[in-house]
Amino acid sequence: MRWRTDIILARDYDFGERGDVDMFPEHFLWGGAVSANQCEGAFDEEGKGISIQDVLPKGLKGGMTEEPVKENLKLKGIDFYHRYKEDLKMMAEMGFKVFRTSIAWSRIFPRGDEEKPNQKGIEFYHNLFAECRKYGIEPLVTLSHYETPLYLAEKYDGWRSRKMIDFYKTYVKAVFEEYKDEVKVGGGNVVDKEGFMYLVEAGADFVKVGIGGGSICITREQKGIGRGQATALIEVCQARQEYFEKTGIYIPICSDGGLVHDYHMVLALAMGADFLMMGRYFARFDESPTKKLSMGNTYVKEYWGEGSNRAQNWQRYDMGGKESLKFEEGVDSYVPYAGKLKDNLNVTLGKIKATMCSCGSITIPQLQETAKITLVSSTSIVEGGAHDVILKETKI
Repeated sequence: MRWRTDIILARDYDFGERGDVDMFPEHFLWGGAVSANQCEGAFDEEGKGISIQDVLPKGLKGGMTEEPVKENLKLKGIDFYHRYKEDLKMMAEMGFKVFRTSIAWSRIFPRGDEEKPNQKGIEFYHNLFAECRKYGIEPLVTLSHYETPLYLAEKYDGWRSRKMIDFYKTYVKAVFEEYKDEVKVGGGNVVDKEGFMYLVEAGADFVKVGIGGGSICITREQKGIGRGQATALIEVCQARQEYFEKTGIYIPICSDGGLVHDYHMVLALAMGADFLMMGRYFARFDESPTKKLSMGNTYVKEYWGEGSNRAQNWQRYDMGGKESLKFEEGVDSYVPYAGKLKDNLNVTLGKIKATMCSCGSITIPQLQETAKITLVSSTSIVEGGAHDVILKETKI
């Protein structure tokens, strides 16, 4: 498994070796994404149990059926379970380097509360990941994509029961043990040394840092959970260094949240991050699938969080009961429209390159060695921009 295509893998990108910024870094991963319940089909074959998606033909808003019905297109999907080899061959012909899918919990543990997994399900994903490797495609895998076994939902009332935690741990342990040599595992999000150590000792190959710092996240405001992104990143990266010195194992770190300006990216990298989550950055461009709208004298793009009512990601954020969120942890918003990705990326990479050179470095590891992080006052921030002058309008 590698990281999603909405992030730039920056650590090994040597800006000093390349004169052109029109190109993405050679390690940038292009690919596509599906989920098990969308594409696999074979909903009742080779020991698979019924999942909640098998009785939600129209999703959450359409209500549940008593049993799977033929109107539910997810029961067959694109028949990926039987045709994955030819599908992956076509992906390889298109130049895919990464393929994101999910593991169907009910294919591994049909009811969800068994002690031993379904071997036919285990074998399917072994074969799937091997086929990906055959074509040089990195499998990017999510543990569960909204497909809890129906038996657990009916018998235990789903996630309202604390017994679900043990069932999920059994599932996760089985998956990790089976595919640990085939798929890299990322964990998060954490904000301190304790959280970092918990994840790496559990086998995480990389760790995401950040809670409540995203532009559309209101977790801190709603629950008081989280930490300043810089403080969290510095502590976790220090813990990563201590772990490396002790074990010789280097754990890549992703900084997730808190990036507003381009120079914030350099700050995160200088503090020790290896790669960055940049949802807001990419949401502004033509390539983002959301609508471009006119508001007043400007254009904007829609942008919302998973914890918002619009996203209706109730399986992750709801607390049970009625089919609605008790409270939101994300907002429904707009971001300023910024045009084409290529044009903006050139400018961003130019700024990063210039900042790195000012710090006497041409690679990310050098930046982390040479950059000095200092605490600044509010007055310093003001004087860092234009002040005490009347600005002229400019098109640059």
